[in-house]
Amino acid sequence: PALWCEGLMILRNDSSTDENPYLPARMINEFSYCPRLFYLEHVDGLFVHNADTIEGASRHARVDAKTDELPSSDSIPADQKIHARSVTLSSDRHGSIAKVDLVEVTGNIATPVDYKRGSPRKLEDGTLTAWDPERIQLCAQALVLREHGFFCNEGIIFFWETRQRV
Repeated sequence: PALWCEGLMILRNDSSTDENPYLPARMINEFSYCPRLFYLEHVDGLFVHNADTIEGASRHARVDAKTDELPSSDSIPADQKIHARSVTLSSDRHGSIAKVDLVEVTGNIATPVDYKRGSPRKLEDGTLTAWDPERIQLCAQALVLREHGFFCNEGIIFFWETRQRV
């Protein structure tokens, strides 16, 4: 089976079946970071933990400890704020699935918050920003939220190392 992602055909191994046709947003991150790493992890199913991934998994265990349901976009009053953790949503239109660490919602406006182990990228002028693969993953999360009826024009990365939101 294959999946089209922004004009790129990605061939998948037997672990991607017709029952699970969605490409995870985190794999879109991996592809933008390193296509070879994406292939090894997603297509070949190879993954070897190191100190960084073990630490990241440990921190994510706390984030993922609670899973919330995200109410439908039309059921939330405009002045009500909701925080939903570990929300998994899929997009038939884009063929992707995203597990959003935290969704901050006010009315029908949603902001995905993704937790990352490292630190933000510092630009020459001193401005902090997210790294491109992280930005791409947030965009995939935003597209999935939009398909579920939310307005979503921004996202946030929380960096564990510096405890900053970018």
